Amino acid sequence: MINLFSPGLALLCALILAAGPGRRIGGRKQLLELGGKPMLQHVIDLACSLPFERVLVVLGAHEEEIRKAIRFDRAEPLVNPHYEEGLASSLRLGFSALCERCEAVAIFLGDQPFVRRETVLKLLREFQRARPLIVVPTYRGQRGNPCIASSGLRDEVARLRGDVGLRALFPKYAPRIRYVPVEDPGILLDVDTAGDYERARWAFGAKAGQ
Repeated sequence: MINLFSPGLALLCALILAAGPGRRIGGRKQLLELGGKPMLQHVIDLACSLPFERVLVVLGAHEEEIRKAIRFDRAEPLVNPHYEEGLASSLRLGFSALCERCEAVAIFLGDQPFVRRETVLKLLREFQRARPLIVVPTYRGQRGNPCIASSGLRDEVARLRGDVGLRALFPKYAPRIRYVPVEDPGILLDVDTAGDYERARWAFGAKAGQ
């Protein structure tokens, strides 16, 4: 494995978006139990296991309950008081909190607990190699998450409004996006509904029984 912090390589951070109220699933989605721990814990553990300079976690709805239930380790929680305005408000907060030395940020979704560590490493290596503006994983032709974004997008992100994410910038910067095929369906799987949760619980149970 390459040393992602070798001289000449970009300094990388992680941003986990976990501020939403989870209305479609009845609230507190971040704390739904999967494989013996809260769903958000899986995402934080993944990010903290990788060689990021900083790991930021944007909270909003159910903040107090999440702080009591989650082990943040070296991750730094940020509170988004405007989470009701949509995803863009969390992105803006996260980008504004990046240190000046951070050259790129991996953007994780707090409801995607299946993403594999080797997938993220592949994306980070591709950013270090090609230095595109954005790196996007694909699985069988479908775009997923997490994405890697250059910190040079700070001003663009600061102008985002509503329930939109980084993909709102894709049309404008299409020539500077690097799509990376991965063998990881987890980049497409999030937990938004009760049906999603039941399928996720089954998948974690099947994995434990292997």
